[in-house]
Amino acid sequence: MEEILAQDKEKFERTRDLVLLFHKTFNTMRVFTPDHPSWRKFQGDLAHKFEDYLDTHGQLAIDVEESRMLFQGLPVYDEKTKRHSLTFMLYTDGVREIIFDAGLSPDELKEIIDTFIENSRIPEEEQDIVCLLWEKNFPHFQYVTVDDLPDAETVALMSEIKKDTSQDEALPPQIVLSPEDQDRFESEKQSTMQKSSRIAYLSEMREQFEQPGSRGEMEFHDLEATEALKELIEREYVFDPNQEMATFLLEILHKDEMGKKYDHYAHLSKNFFEKVLSLSQFTAASQFLKGLDDLADEIRSKSPDQAERIDTSLTEMSSRKNIESLVRTINEGVPFSPEEFYEFLLMLKPIAIDPLCDLLGRIGSQQITTYIYKGLERLAVGHEHLLAQKVRDVPPQVARGLLTVIGNIGDTRIVAYLKSHTLERDSKLRYDTIQTLRRIGGEESNKVFIELLRDHDPDIRIAASRSLDFSCALTAGGVVLEMVSQKNFKKRSFAEKKAMLEYLGASRLEESLPVLKRLLQRRAFYARQRNSDTRVSAALGLGKFGSEEAFDALREHVKTRDHRVRETCMNILRKAGALTTS
Repeated sequence: MEEILAQDKEKFERTRDLVLLFHKTFNTMRVFTPDHPSWRKFQGDLAHKFEDYLDTHGQLAIDVEESRMLFQGLPVYDEKTKRHSLTFMLYTDGVREIIFDAGLSPDELKEIIDTFIENSRIPEEEQDIVCLLWEKNFPHFQYVTVDDLPDAETVALMSEIKKDTSQDEALPPQIVLSPEDQDRFESEKQSTMQKSSRIAYLSEMREQFEQPGSRGEMEFHDLEATEALKELIEREYVFDPNQEMATFLLEILHKDEMGKKYDHYAHLSKNFFEKVLSLSQFTAASQFLKGLDDLADEIRSKSPDQAERIDTSLTEMSSRKNIESLVRTINEGVPFSPEEFYEFLLMLKPIAIDPLCDLLGRIGSQQITTYIYKGLERLAVGHEHLLAQKVRDVPPQVARGLLTVIGNIGDTRIVAYLKSHTLERDSKLRYDTIQTLRRIGGEESNKVFIELLRDHDPDIRIAASRSLDFSCALTAGGVVLEMVSQKNFKKRSFAEKKAMLEYLGASRLEESLPVLKRLLQRRAFYARQRNSDTRVSAALGLGKFGSEEAFDALREHVKTRDHRVRETCMNILRKAGALTTS
């Protein structure tokens, strides 16, 4: 007998794990594309577990209720929220039991889940999962609807027949709880009855609250009401923790005589916010944060201390703990709207910048990652130094993204923070920082570029020269002219010569023209390639200078023997419309 009970318990636990994995796979496949690793992992694990289970037990039959699924009368899955819920979708369309038979292949299993997903994306009023399943006619999947269940007369007749059946007839073994589990079950049952009593009390209060003219009679600081509301948020009885709940809480807080009892409701606000985050209810979260922010502004002049306490709560809601919970929520595949997620990010406080930066690189969805960067672009205005400080601590790809965000904001006050990044050993980080400074622009950025013209890394010198050219900075002219006049200039790479001489031409400094003309005329019997590089670079610089004197210098070399110089001069003159036919 004990062996039978042990087998039943093991079967129950295997069933519960399989049903839980089925729901996780459904949620993941709704959010991610087939090429995502989470998508493939869940699907592969589910197919393997189904094959193992059906090979052992032959069939899996699960009863469907409104918010949970049962196996042999015991719950194996409780749905956290009805929104986008597979259980609720099946129940509302009349499905009361789903059955998986042996022989179920991975492809058929995937098609079953795809069918559920297809139905979930249809507007609720048009959903009909029974019709879709009937059209698919899966060979190893069955379902029972309310239309298939016996009516009351048939049930009564079957009951009478069962009474006449021999008591000694062998019955299939049922799951029997141990004494410890039975005690726990009775305790939870008693606790649920007590909770239901509190929730019924709150429901009565809420109905009265919604009746016009009765709100003045309500005492919302009532401890019993507060505890019932807390329980309602945690267990989601009566209604889900969504926008409706957010509105309800905010109305209570606004009635709270300018927030004088806000501390009494602070734990409710915290519980509610954490709950909606875990369920990806980002619109409700945004609405709640905005409502609290508006309340603080409303009472700030009359009650600054209370407004500051609300501000403290808002800061705590943007803390690392809550941001970290987003990783689990998103990576577990809980469905949500990316646009709603973005609007939620905009309501956070600057304290969220640091954990959001750490969040990047840990999110599997590229779309969500993009929205986080967009959110940081708005959230970090005036706080760019927080992003600059994180650049050293995050992976290179994330650092590049943060630098792009800083460049898009474009505040010149951040240049002092970024300057230190140009001195790092990581050449890629240095280069990306230069590109960011180039986008920000301004005199302070140009000063950094001028210092980098003497850097030991030629790639950094080239990037600095091109950035000075891009910003048309005149202040670097003297430094570049000095470097061009040095003997070792001819040994520099073609890319560096080109960048520096093009900058001289773009600066249009009076001192630049004779230097460019002299370099274009220079000829050498040795190191011809280097000399050719210098002359071509000088020609490009004269083209950027763009004066008639510069064009005259180019015309003198359209018939030179060096074909590179010749072609460069002709192309520049042709584009400028200054090429003569003589």
